[in-house]
Amino acid sequence: MKAAYMKKLKESRDSSGNLTSSREFNIQGRMDNEHDESKDKKRRTNHTVLERQRRSEQRHLFDKLQTVLKSDPKAPRLRLLSLALKEIQNLVETSKRLEEKKRRLTRLQSVYMKELSLLSGKSDTVIKHKLNQICEKQKMREKTIKMEAFLFPNSPVQSCSSASH
Repeated sequence: MKAAYMKKLKESRDSSGNLTSSREFNIQGRMDNEHDESKDKKRRTNHTVLERQRRSEQRHLFDKLQTVLKSDPKAPRLRLLSLALKEIQNLVETSKRLEEKKRRLTRLQSVYMKELSLLSGKSDTVIKHKLNQICEKQKMREKTIKMEAFLFPNSPVQSCSSASH
């Protein structure tokens, strides 16, 4: 009988232990749910803040684009984007034309350099060196003229052609 009593007491303790652990489980579950809800709320808040920043940056960039293109401030963004596309296409075409012009001028310069070399009897390097010296002198003259115009705006400025005569 004593063994049966001990067995029942043990079962009683085990069952009351299970109730306690199920209560703890319910409390832990609620805490986990609250923690998950808190995480979700933080995630949503973070997403909202990031979205506001993205939109603000987008607005700022559209304003800059509108300023650069000198577009009507009330024009829709789609219009602004199509103006930007046209401007980019024009710049690409201009760039291609200028690159081609540069290639032609470089070829022409090469022809003139060879002709100068033949006529003067001097090497291409000597001629290039002399031309670089002349260009540097001319740049210095132009810089001086601009500086004088800045420092003395009311005084007459000599042009390059009258300054050399």
